[in-house]
Amino acid sequence: MYSCTYIQYYKFHHFGTFIHILKQIIKMKTIALYSLLFFASCNTNKEKEVSTVNTNESNPETKSDKLSPGCYEMRIGKDSAIMNLSINGNNVSGKLDYKAFEKDGNKGKFSGMLDSNKITAWYTFESEGIVSVRQVVFKINGETLLEGYGDFEVTGDTAYFKYPHTLNFETNHPFNKVNCK
Repeated sequence: MYSCTYIQYYKFHHFGTFIHILKQIIKMKTIALYSLLFFASCNTNKEKEVSTVNTNESNPETKSDKLSPGCYEMRIGKDSAIMNLSINGNNVSGKLDYKAFEKDGNKGKFSGMLDSNKITAWYTFESEGIVSVRQVVFKINGETLLEGYGDFEVTGDTAYFKYPHTLNFETNHPFNKVNCK
C-alpha cells in the first residue's frame, strides 16, 4: 500500500508536469499568434494595396546573379525591416530585424540556401524575450527581395510554411538594397 504522502507527491508531481506542458503549448500558440498579428498589422488594407506574385509563375527577368550581399530594407508606413545578407556560393546567412512601430518586433539571424531565384532560410529570432524559429522565403527580383507569405504550421518552437510551393510574394513592399549603417 502507498502512504498518503506518496500519493500526494505523485499527484502533485504529475500535476506540475501537466502545468509545465500546458504552459509550453500556450507559449508556442502565443508566438504564432504574435507573428501572425505582426504581419497582419503591417498593412490593414492589404486587399487594396498589395499585389502578389505566385511562386509557380516563371519570370524571365528574375536572375539570382543580380543579388549581391549587403543590406536590404523594407518599409510599410512607420514599420520597417532590415536585412544584412551574406552570400557564400549557394549558402546565405545574415541578420534580420523587423521593427513594428509602437509594437514588439523581432530581431535575429537567418541561415539557408540560395536556389535559382529564391532564398529559403530558417530565421531564429527573439520577440518579447522568447526565442523562436520561423521559415522565411524571399524571391529575388533584380536588386530587390520579395518576402513570401502563406499558411504556417507550428511544431514546438518552430513555424514553417504549410505549402511552401504556393507562397505569395509581397510586391508593393520589397526589401530594397540600401547602404549598411
